[in-house]
Amino acid sequence: MQPSFPRFVADANHSSEKVELSYGRSLIVAAIVAIVMLWATPRLTPSSDLLTYAAARLQARLVGGHYDIAHRNDTTVVLIDDDSLDQQKGAWPVPYRTHARWLRNIGLIHKPKAIFLDITFGRERDDPTLPDLAAALCELRDANIPVFLAALPDADGNLRLRSGLAAAEGEKPCFTMVDVRYTPSKVDRLVWSYPLWSGEHARSAALAIAQDAAGVPIARTEEAMALTWGVNNLDQRRFSPDCRQARGGYAEMLPSYVRTLIDGPDATKPICPYTRALTLSELRAPDADGSRLADMLTGRYVMIGAALSGFNDTVLSPVHDSIPGVFMHAMALDNLLTYQNDYKRAMEWEIWPPNVLWLLGIPVVMLAHFLHWLAQWLRRGTKWGGRLLAPPSEWKLFSNLPDMPAPAAAPAGAGWKAQARRMPALLRDAAARKWLARWLAAKLCIAFLLVLRKAAAIVLSSLIVLYIVLLAQRWLNVGTLPIVDLAIMALAAHWLGWTNRATAFLFSKPAAASEPAPAPPAREPAAARSHQE
Repeated sequence: MQPSFPRFVADANHSSEKVELSYGRSLIVAAIVAIVMLWATPRLTPSSDLLTYAAARLQARLVGGHYDIAHRNDTTVVLIDDDSLDQQKGAWPVPYRTHARWLRNIGLIHKPKAIFLDITFGRERDDPTLPDLAAALCELRDANIPVFLAALPDADGNLRLRSGLAAAEGEKPCFTMVDVRYTPSKVDRLVWSYPLWSGEHARSAALAIAQDAAGVPIARTEEAMALTWGVNNLDQRRFSPDCRQARGGYAEMLPSYVRTLIDGPDATKPICPYTRALTLSELRAPDADGSRLADMLTGRYVMIGAALSGFNDTVLSPVHDSIPGVFMHAMALDNLLTYQNDYKRAMEWEIWPPNVLWLLGIPVVMLAHFLHWLAQWLRRGTKWGGRLLAPPSEWKLFSNLPDMPAPAAAPAGAGWKAQARRMPALLRDAAARKWLARWLAAKLCIAFLLVLRKAAAIVLSSLIVLYIVLLAQRWLNVGTLPIVDLAIMALAAHWLGWTNRATAFLFSKPAAASEPAPAPPAREPAAARSHQE
């Protein structure tokens, strides 16, 4: 006979109380509890967001391992490193003429699709070579190589650069100014989102290149882009000896000490950036590989940024840790080339969240609740599940433990004070010490098994839910963070037993007053029984 699916929800401590309830009603309770926790927990305990963001970092490595690499090689990062400044005696900022020479060498020789220079020329400084840079920008315009210059807004919110760079009045502009600002998370300072528009007309670097150079039609929306950080860089050269190559996926979700046992000491290093990179010193080397440079520069979107000692233009990635900021713009451009107008939106839970969050959030809550329900079905409806998931009160561990021996010298009495007075006598008795050792071993073993079982349940349910979130993101343009936030709250509500307690409180029926049991029949005297016989 097949066990029927249970219609009860046991409490968090697996007590014998049963609440006769359908799956649908208990699911409604689970959804309400998860959403209330989602709204209330950060306000009551702001540090609770750290758990969500830690889970989101794991999810980012999982998502990044499944990110489509079709456009990975379309973008190349060129880094201004310390060695490229040696000829300038290590001076920074370099003269404008040096920037002009770099732009001419990359643009006019290697013919990229577009060039983005992640160096802001906003400060007025005395440098007579400024006209040389302005001329180089117009030469690239005339060669049909669009140039995008990083800029910051002025007091009126309009992007601006220093005077002397703009083309003469009446001529076509020689470059496009792009906004390079971003806002890291207030919780962990990581870059989870990338703004596409600011103000009325200002566009980010990645958006401007995608629209103007790649011809990707992207409609304006109010939401920022939820940045998907790619991981798979196994077939690329290392960006630095201090980072490592990786594929992504579940393997990257393991603790570093576990990965060290599998992959060696390199497993403790951060993952190298997703986008291919080379340095200006490599570009200028006399023995540079021409075919490699052509593959990385010709027909590519080239982004030039600084990676200098003491230079603070770095960002914190949830996948790569600290990297030069130009890699953030490269990853954002790759997202737009990959997803185009269906890029992932950076949304947040509000009093009434967007419909797309409901569309993905409700199935996540359903899955988390189903895993909890399944565990109870296994415990109540299967023999092996009943043994594996039974509460400690039903365990047979050390069931043959006899009663504690009571030495004659031990004082009698009840209560904790009497037990405290009895303890010295027990410790002096060999049999009592042996019993106490076995009792303590049993308790420690039970505690260890409970912790192990709870940890296994948390890890297994988290991995299942995070993988379902990964699959769902392929069809919905929502970022990882809000869905992981809801999933963690839904799972935590079950782990802590709050869903069960709320269900029991709302739907349990008060126990009916029981009638007094009838008195047992009076026992007949032995003489009467013998007379009747």
